[in-house]
Amino acid sequence: MPLEQELSSNAMHSLNKPWESPSRCARSLTRQRGALGILGAMVLLLSILFTALAVDTGRLMMEQRRLQTVADMAALDASSQSGWCGDGSLSTAEAAAQASAARNNHPVAGDRTLEVLLGTISLGEGGVRHFMMDNPATSTAVRVTAGNTVPASLFAGGILGREATLQATAVAERRALAGFSVGSGLLSLDSEKSTVLNILLGEILGSSLDLSAVSYEGIANTNISLLSLVQAAAGVGTVNELLKAPLSVGELLQIYANAVNDSDVVALEVVAAMQTLASAAVSNAELTLGDVLAVTAPNVEQAASVEVNLLDLLTTTALVANGDNALTLPLNFGLPGGLALNTVLYVIELPQLAIGPPGMDVDGNCRTEAKTAQVRLDLTAQGSLVKSVVGGLIGEGLLADLLNGLFNLLGALLDSSDLIDVDVLINLAVEVAQGRACLESIQCAGPGSPNSLVTIGVEKGIASVDLDVLVTLNLKVVRLLLFPSYEDIQVPLSLSLNLSDAIEESLQFEVGTLPQIQRADSNVGQSLANALEDENLVNVAGVDLNSLGIAAGLVRIILAAVAPVLDALLSVLGVEIGYADVKLIDLDSGRPDLLI
Repeated sequence: MPLEQELSSNAMHSLNKPWESPSRCARSLTRQRGALGILGAMVLLLSILFTALAVDTGRLMMEQRRLQTVADMAALDASSQSGWCGDGSLSTAEAAAQASAARNNHPVAGDRTLEVLLGTISLGEGGVRHFMMDNPATSTAVRVTAGNTVPASLFAGGILGREATLQATAVAERRALAGFSVGSGLLSLDSEKSTVLNILLGEILGSSLDLSAVSYEGIANTNISLLSLVQAAAGVGTVNELLKAPLSVGELLQIYANAVNDSDVVALEVVAAMQTLASAAVSNAELTLGDVLAVTAPNVEQAASVEVNLLDLLTTTALVANGDNALTLPLNFGLPGGLALNTVLYVIELPQLAIGPPGMDVDGNCRTEAKTAQVRLDLTAQGSLVKSVVGGLIGEGLLADLLNGLFNLLGALLDSSDLIDVDVLINLAVEVAQGRACLESIQCAGPGSPNSLVTIGVEKGIASVDLDVLVTLNLKVVRLLLFPSYEDIQVPLSLSLNLSDAIEESLQFEVGTLPQIQRADSNVGQSLANALEDENLVNVAGVDLNSLGIAAGLVRIILAAVAPVLDALLSVLGVEIGYADVKLIDLDSGRPDLLI
């Protein structure tokens, strides 16, 4: 049979058996339904497992994210009360961090933990920051680790009882810098002090000056920032470059003048005065701004916005430029006729202003310290005085009664100014030890304290004076009435005394309007004038002469004329006797920053 016929026959045979096709189809569908059911069950199970995994993963990620938020906020809040912005204690940082965590629904209890560490930030390779735990007293940053223990899974974890401990860490630091100085403060600038300033600055700069008290008062009331000095200086672009650039005193004063001129808030008389000072500087002395101003911030560019006082900057620059050279100052103004002064100033230790962070370094030394000058004044006064000038020469006692009676008797016959001639030679040495002010702490403003608190410790050494006086008395009345051959009387006087005790005190500034000035007083301290007028200081060979009145009154009157001039000089030098004024010029506390 041909092949075509055979195929046709088989086809016809199949068509003749229609009942065989549904049976086969049913069996095939049944087998397929079983396979699909198993596949569907597997897909459903996998969906449930993946859904559970997604839910658990999302839950753990949300918890981790919540913990990171808690750690970040706690680190930021704790950094505002620790390091550069706190009292240096771990307990204060822990309290701030725990309070912050509680506000963010993470009270420290049970499985919820919060670890607080104090330390410093160091830079590794590639500028990567690393936190290093350190002594709380020298720490600058805070690290907070927030933790919580939760079920590892809501499904399998719940069945198997497994748990997962999650942790999040944040490191924050809040920069806080202060600019301050220590000295006499110059709370007021009268004509006497302005005259002394003209003499002192003129001798250092090499030109005569005649600025008024109003001009100096305006300079004293002006503050300028380091950034304004950078912008006013040609050839420098950063604070660091300006601090290290070698400049003549004239160039440095010109930078000050340019910065003042560029300011929109400084009076024209201050601009004119600073330009006069810059033009008067003919000295070739070379120095750097870093010699005048100590910027101790780890990154000096952070101090760009901090301000310093212009008069402090001016006087400190002048003294640093002069160095250890002796200055002969013509301080003859305001003295009795016939009395001439020769005053020599020695600056033993130079003064310095300061900008920087608070606290101590790893060696226990103050991070940021301002200093006054240590000075010695050698004064020689000589000349002739007459009785009319030395009013009060006659005191109490038998000799005083006798002389008063004689003066009254001869008053109508002779001019009383002719009765006594007095020749004096005074050698006076005053030494004032260097004073220091250390920026101990800054407690930055926060939720519980609207104003920042700055604590500055003051240390100032003693001030002493050595006095030698040779008084020659020509008692004309005695020669006239009693002893024609009477010779002049020479009375040597000498004394050494401590003008003020050492000062150790901490001053606290509640920062509102700046600048602020506070005074630290010595337990025993007084002005040079008051000290030298003390009636109990005058002795000759250990014998009290106050009862005779002549020597005591004479020395008091002479020194009463000399001492105010020296007081004015010490004041403008910033080394006032018996006290130290600390001036908080500026505070830059910034905002806390997350570093890691």
